[in-house]
Amino acid sequence: MSIHPAGKSCSDVGRDVVVNGPGAGVDPVLCASARAYVTFRAVGIPFYLITNFAEGCYIGFKEDSFTPLLMYCKGAAVTFALLIAMGATGG
Repeated sequence: MSIHPAGKSCSDVGRDVVVNGPGAGVDPVLCASARAYVTFRAVGIPFYLITNFAEGCYIGFKEDSFTPLLMYCKGAAVTFALLIAMGATGG
């Protein structure tokens, strides 16, 4: 039997979620942070779908797999630069 950090077994935590809804027994600050994170990530889903569609078009119609790879690398470089500029040091 696995024990949750709060001293509850995993089945107790699962039962709390089913009975009381998601976030039952969780610190409200943590819930607010998780909700903000999930909301922010959800905004990116349409952009992911568009890039995935474009990648499929390049590979399927043009038989070109290098261009999508190049675009993903450029996107990663921009993301890395923005993280550094915004001060995300990871520590």
